[in-house]
Amino acid sequence: MLLLGKISEFQDNAITELNVKGLSLLLICQNKQFYLVENKCGHFGLPLQTGELIGNEIICAHHGISFSLDTGEVMNRPYENCDKIRVFPLVQKNAHLYTDEFVT
Repeated sequence: MLLLGKISEFQDNAITELNVKGLSLLLICQNKQFYLVENKCGHFGLPLQTGELIGNEIICAHHGISFSLDTGEVMNRPYENCDKIRVFPLVQKNAHLYTDEFVT
C-alpha cells in the first residue's frame, strides 16, 4: 500500500493536491468521506483542483462539467465529448490514508 498521509492532515470539505509517482492527484474530503481522483478533467485535461465540491461530485471550474467522485463518470453532460476521470481506491488504517492500488 502507498501511504498518502495522516487522516488528521486533511480538512473536511477541502481539496488537497498530491503528487504521487509523477501523477497529480486530488485527495478530497467531502462530509468526512475521502476520495482520490486524478487532477485532470476528462474534457480538455485541465486541472480540477480549483473545482467546486457539491455532494459527491467535483465540478470543473473551466467548463462546468461535473464528475462523480465515486466512479469518475460525467454527471451533468453525458453526451458531450468527455471521458470520465480516474478514481483510485482508498484504505483507512491506523489513522492514515493509503491507496491499495496505484496504476499509472
